[in-house]
Formats: sequence, C-alpha cells, structure tokens
Amino acid sequence: MSTDRGKDRSPVSIERLEAAMYGVQERTGQSSLRTLLRQPGMHSVHRIICYYGDGSAHNSIATLIHSAQQTTLDCLYEGLFEQKPLHYSVADDRYEHFCDVLHRVHFDGLYHQRDMSPHVNLLWQLERGAAQYVHSVIMTPVTPPMPYSALVNAIDAYLPEAIKRIKK
Repeated sequence: MSTDRGKDRSPVSIERLEAAMYGVQERTGQSSLRTLLRQPGMHSVHRIICYYGDGSAHNSIATLIHSAQQTTLDCLYEGLFEQKPLHYSVADDRYEHFCDVLHRVHFDGLYHQRDMSPHVNLLWQLERGAAQYVHSVIMTPVTPPMPYSALVNAIDAYLPEAIKRIKK
C-alpha cells in the first residue's frame, strides 16, 4: 500500500517557506527552540512566526515560554523597537487551553498545510518544543482548512499578542 503522507503537492515550495521562516528567526537573532529548552527549569516552548511576503507589515516572532516559575510571551518585530521584544505574562488557563487545542488536533503528527496558493502573502509557522522534541507546521491563517483552522483560532483566542500586525 502506498501513501502520500509527507509528500507536498502544494503549488508553493515548502522549502522556500521554511527558508523564509528561518530567515525571520536569523534576522531577529532569536535562539532556536532546542537552545531555549536546554535552560534549567524549562518545561516547554512554543513559537509563532508571522511572515508577510508582500512586506505590508513587520514580520514577527513570538515565543511562549512555560517554565517552572511562570509562563511568558515575548513578541519581537523585525526592524522595530531596537530588536527588543514586548514582554507579556500569560495566565495558566490561557496556556492550558492553547495546549489543549494542539493536543486535540494531534499537532505533533501534522505536516505543513497543503494546497496553499502561490500568491499567499501571510504565513504563520507554529513550533512546539519539549525536552528534546521540536515540531513545526507552516500554514496560512487566511481561510485554512481543518485542522489548521483550529490552530489559527486557538492562536487568535489564547495568544492574540503573538499575531499583532504592525504595518510598515
């Protein structure tokens, strides 16, 4: 029996999208999730990268850190605020609700969204890391199919600071 799981039939090159997301991380000087996870007391790390392919807004990178002491969200905008993040405390219930959605849609088994238009201008990458495990999914928040729409709705509901758009 053959399977096409993992094969990308999208008109958009996943490698190009991954390179764009990695570029945002590199240009903003953000550490990888694996590096962050090595810090003492770290339980899990999630990251949301917003990429504006048309340049209409500043790309952003939001890092949700759940440690033994607290849960915080650092939002950094490429080219703004001297590359210093805006810092937010996140209530435990918001964090738990967000993680619950990821669990319900089997986030760790998802592949990047398929069949995205080659003209898509807004992309999100959601990464999750815990212990030595890191997984990421690239999707578009503009009318995504299930289960990506559940992820988009969870980010919008529980971490709205992470996707705040700042126009250029």
